[in-house]
Parts: sequence; structure tokens; C-alpha cells
Amino acid sequence: MYLYEDPKWPHFYYDINCCLDLLNAIFLKYGLLLGKITSIKTEDLDLDKLHTNSLADEIVCSSQIEGEFLDKNAILESINVRY
Repeated sequence: MYLYEDPKWPHFYYDINCCLDLLNAIFLKYGLLLGKITSIKTEDLDLDKLHTNSLADEIVCSSQIEGEFLDKNAILESINVRY
């Protein structure tokens, strides 16, 4: 079932108190990630490779939402051929 097929669409309600622990954990990990990122020297990074991997991850994860399971290596090859 897609979200728009739900009878309550688009008027969903939630209890924010149920989400607070999860949100706090997410913000903590976000802060830890930012701390690690600031310690990385950008001249030591292969930004093109990072960008390509990021695109491939996004494509693979997006397709999984739709029930398609793609091979990340095949996606990477396709991206590298185009760019």
C-alpha cells in the first residue's frame, strides 16, 4: 500500500512523545558525525569517488523502497561510464 492509498491520507497524526527518544538519538549521532567530518582534511579525500558512491547508495536505497533490489556495483559501473 502506498501512503496516498491510506484512508487517512494526508491527515496523519502522531504522538511526538513516542518519537523523542529516537530524535534525540539521531541528533546525538548527527553531532558525532559532524565532529568526525570536521577532523577530515578534504585534500586527503577523493571527492569524485565519494560523490559516485553517494549517488549509487541513493539509487539502491530508493529502488528498495519500490521493491527493486539493484546491484550497487552495476550502478557504480553505469555512473562511471556516464561521467
